[in-house]
Amino acid sequence: MGGIAIPAHVDRKSYSVISNLGSIPECLQFSAIELSKENEKSFIFKHPELKDYNIIISSDAHCLGNILERTSSFPAEFKSIENLFGFLRNI
Repeated sequence: MGGIAIPAHVDRKSYSVISNLGSIPECLQFSAIELSKENEKSFIFKHPELKDYNIIISSDAHCLGNILERTSSFPAEFKSIENLFGFLRNI
């Protein structure tokens, strides 16, 4: 249907693909991963094998007070849903 699967909160110590499998299997062909709380630079320092993934950050909040106040951006000449999908697909 043209959607994009992104493994969620891969930086968490439980209920994440890394905590369950130890890594992200290449056969799954993800191009982006989502971090919930950890700083992107420190996460990549701990997991340099994931440096080529596009990273999005989301709070994964279950309570209103835990929602992160973040600004998201991605490199694109024109902001559109097609360019966002292209970024997340690593095109």
